Amino acid sequence: MQNWDVMEDMKLQGKDFWKGDEWVVNYLWTFLTYEAIFEIVKGARAGQEYLKAVAGELKDRALWHTPIYELPVLQPVGKIKEHRVKTILGTLSFKMPEEGIKRSKQLSSIAANFIHSIDATVLMYIVDHIGKDIGTIHDCFLVHPNDGQLVTNLYKEGYVRVMEADPLKLFQEELDPEGKIEIPYVNDLDLKEVYDSIYIIS
Repeated sequence: MQNWDVMEDMKLQGKDFWKGDEWVVNYLWTFLTYEAIFEIVKGARAGQEYLKAVAGELKDRALWHTPIYELPVLQPVGKIKEHRVKTILGTLSFKMPEEGIKRSKQLSSIAANFIHSIDATVLMYIVDHIGKDIGTIHDCFLVHPNDGQLVTNLYKEGYVRVMEADPLKLFQEELDPEGKIEIPYVNDLDLKEVYDSIYIIS
């Protein structure tokens, strides 16, 4: 979506450098952006592939617990069958759960849901420790402007606490207890440096 916005701005400024179908240009640009991100942040792809490999071995929906608070996370990937009923007002559609899982959905959503569960844990840490009024919308915080730095400090503290708990190891202990799939440790981040980060939250 962001690429579309950038392309639209460039067109308005007369800086559109591409020729041909904009959808193809956007697709290629998105692909190259992801490739660049994965080249620079190698651990992201390795982690994503690890999570998919573990999920691929499961016979049921993935269920894990987050660090610190042990929040249960269950992948919503059960099979669903649609039933249609014709009525005088039109056709009604009912979706009923069935036995089994949609393996493709399990694989495609595992990395995003794992990351969201980590984000939710850090968010909960902030809410749990701020000791002041705070509102949350997804991963955004609503606080008095004077408390902005406090939220930033708590975010860094929560992030470090979560990473020290080794979320991938906890994930492995629950979903791959025999350790059949090796955790791809890149392990070159000094967590103390997180406290010096300027842009970890904005």
